[in-house]
Amino acid sequence: MLQSIRNNSQGTIAKIIIGIMIVPFALFGIDSLFNSAPTSDVATVNGQPISESDLNREINQQMQRFVSQFGDSFDASQIDPQMLRQPALDQLIDDKVLLQRALDADLRISPLTIDQMIVNDATFQREGQFSSDLFLSLLRSAGFTPLTYKKLLDNQLLINQYSNGIAASDFTTEAELKAFVSLLKQKRSGEYVIIPAEKLRDGISVTDTEVATYYADNKSLYMTPEQVSVSYILLDVKDLYKPIDESVLREQYDQQLVSETPATERHVAHILIETNDEVTVEQASAKIAAIKKQIQDGADFSTLAKQTSQDVGSAMMGGDLGVTTGDTFPEAFESAIVNLSAGQLSDPVVTDSGVHLIKVLSAKKASIPSFAERRDSIEKALQQDQASANYVQLLENLKDYTFNASDLVAPAKDLGLTVQQSELFSRAGGEGVFANNKVVNAAFSADVLTDGNNSEVLELSDSTAIVVHVDKHQAATPIALAQVTDQIKATLVKQKLAAALSKYAEKLTALGSLAEFNAAAQQSGLRVQSFEGVTRETSRDLDASIVETIFSLAPSGQLQSKQASMANGDVAVVVVSAIDSGKLSDISDQERADISDYVARSSGQNSLFTVKNSLKAQATIER
Repeated sequence: MLQSIRNNSQGTIAKIIIGIMIVPFALFGIDSLFNSAPTSDVATVNGQPISESDLNREINQQMQRFVSQFGDSFDASQIDPQMLRQPALDQLIDDKVLLQRALDADLRISPLTIDQMIVNDATFQREGQFSSDLFLSLLRSAGFTPLTYKKLLDNQLLINQYSNGIAASDFTTEAELKAFVSLLKQKRSGEYVIIPAEKLRDGISVTDTEVATYYADNKSLYMTPEQVSVSYILLDVKDLYKPIDESVLREQYDQQLVSETPATERHVAHILIETNDEVTVEQASAKIAAIKKQIQDGADFSTLAKQTSQDVGSAMMGGDLGVTTGDTFPEAFESAIVNLSAGQLSDPVVTDSGVHLIKVLSAKKASIPSFAERRDSIEKALQQDQASANYVQLLENLKDYTFNASDLVAPAKDLGLTVQQSELFSRAGGEGVFANNKVVNAAFSADVLTDGNNSEVLELSDSTAIVVHVDKHQAATPIALAQVTDQIKATLVKQKLAAALSKYAEKLTALGSLAEFNAAAQQSGLRVQSFEGVTRETSRDLDASIVETIFSLAPSGQLQSKQASMANGDVAVVVVSAIDSGKLSDISDQERADISDYVARSSGQNSLFTVKNSLKAQATIER
């Protein structure tokens, strides 16, 4: 099972975490995800805390799921992160009780397993090889260290291991399989007719009085949108960037050179003999020593790794583990290769995974980038540092100056900022920053719209903020009847036509026999169409609404009929005259196995849900 979890998780968790890194940068700024300041706990589970930063991370992960699901069509500004707090906290509590139970059950993930997941993950590879520079760069950008990242992976794998142990332990009984197949392979036969909307359309008319009455009763549907135009001050940290003197940039680069020690990149491979209840460290070490002797006598390391290594992940690649700069593998592993040159073999190395024979395939010192290569990043970092300090001070001043001011002119003048003017926009939002819900809600709030006050200073991210003042308000006004007469007529025609079709269909559904149904349909000039042996899987030739209606009729032993509204406005009347249950003899051995697996998985998920709720019921949870 552990190997299955490892294979299925390969790359997935890292991609999720990297996704978590990216979204907050774009939406909230890095501080919203990893803030070095102490944060309060939002909940405890059996005395173990869930911090505000944990909650923010989970909120950002849920936001990432929206981005992954909807792609470019997803507008993050339309989602208030506060709406995600409760489901995010619920998820963290679920994870916490599952992790605690996994640890209580003494489940463990080998550190080497985690190391190999990282090394083999394409997220951290360049040209098919693990890159420690890329790995460390991505982690640093997100506020992780290798240790904290590995811990996060370890916790997630433990949760997966425990959850999969429950979800994958269920099985399907013969009775469950029979009942499922009975429904899945159920066959239904009968007839249907389609009553075209056009058949009754000519008899539908709408009077001017009906239009006027509908307009009077539904005036709220025919109003111009309420709109406002605002003056605003937009504070953006990027607008505070100032040029940095070249000598300062050079000095900063020289300081970096003093503090930096070029890391040595070692490309390594290993052969692992695992230790367990049956194989002691001494026995595994003896095997490793014998293998080392074979290599020293001329045997090929890669060939022996494929034949003898018990690390399935690397054995097929001749033991290749990729590149490390000293912090990828367990401490004993890293210490053993520090003094090895390219081509050299280690002595037996003991870790939690077993005993290793390590070979350094190559070793090279990473070069330090030149000043020209680093100049832009140094300048940007210094500009960011300077601007951030100014931004924080300006933000506080902006809050103070605009709080009691009658408008934004004086505060902007005192702070050296610019007042800008928006176009008219409605409660549905406008362009740019005025598509943001926070801004729209503030502009239309009673305090700003009715009382004429400045809004609060709204922090849209850790680097942008805005304050607005309503200058112009256009109330919603009724649209003249003449402008919407055609629209109302079309609505009334549609309503009357739907009612007429339904009434017409009711006459057919009220008939008690198939013969009466056929006779009435033929008298009305409707074409009777038959369906025979239709299953949920073989109904693609029928309209979806007809299929849904066919299988919505409950078995009763009598003729069943029902009308179905079709997407094009027509109405179908469906008659089911025969229902035959599916039989196990109707399915192949492969289908039987697939259905059995599906039922077992569904049952397993239900079992996991039950266990999780039971653990939460027994836990001491404080929110």
